[in-house]
Amino acid sequence: MPHRLDQGRERFRRLVSATNPALPKLPLVHSTDAYAIGNILDDAGKITPQLCSVFEPERLTYLFYGRAAYRPNLAEEPTNLDHFLPVCLIFKVDASIKIKRVFPFDSGAFHHGFYKAYLHKNMRLGDFLLEADAESPGRIVRRFFTDNTNYIVGQKAVSDAYDPSQFEAKSYEMLIGAQGANAMDSRGGGVEIQTDQPIDMLKDVEAAVIPSSQARAQIGKRLADAGIEVIPYRTLGRLRPNEFTGGIYDKCLDYLCRKKLVDESRL
Repeated sequence: MPHRLDQGRERFRRLVSATNPALPKLPLVHSTDAYAIGNILDDAGKITPQLCSVFEPERLTYLFYGRAAYRPNLAEEPTNLDHFLPVCLIFKVDASIKIKRVFPFDSGAFHHGFYKAYLHKNMRLGDFLLEADAESPGRIVRRFFTDNTNYIVGQKAVSDAYDPSQFEAKSYEMLIGAQGANAMDSRGGGVEIQTDQPIDMLKDVEAAVIPSSQARAQIGKRLADAGIEVIPYRTLGRLRPNEFTGGIYDKCLDYLCRKKLVDESRL
């Protein structure tokens, strides 16, 4: 049965579905923390969907298209514990992940009202629900960013004009183009993918951005033994876990450049 939050108008979905996807295809990424990676490895490498507070009572795993948009442990205080340090898993482009839903932004941020400055008061989350297939993220990139490089750096570049009655498209265009001190962070323009099926990390993940301390420890060794590229980032004590997000984003960007998925000369 569809969730009540899936109910909405189909203007935006039809507009995006009529667009050819941007190429090359980008990998999906999943952000979590070091503690969770240790548990996943102990559970035979399975990423298990967790109870979702937005789509309750569903159990879901959230991923983003090409961008480490989610920030785990956002509210945690400064700490010396590795437990809370962020980790970003970069999946193989052809990873076999069964898609449940696709949204053009972080659905949780929408649900909690973070985008309301760009929306009509009667717009619902379901108005922005896209086709649940692997081409939808690339279609969003082509339509509203033109290419992967603009998308990754958050530079709005609408490829084709659309009818003024495409109200949801205009709201999204304004959201991803927001500037200034109160503009949304990268969650507003990162395409979200949901799955309700377990993911085999050891089979589907190509690289992992992890704290340097963990890269030297058993977690790093176990990832490397599974053929996963370990990309360490440096850490400092007594910082909020959220403060390492920029470094992780930079490591992911370097990876995409190395794989020729974005144009490094334009960064």
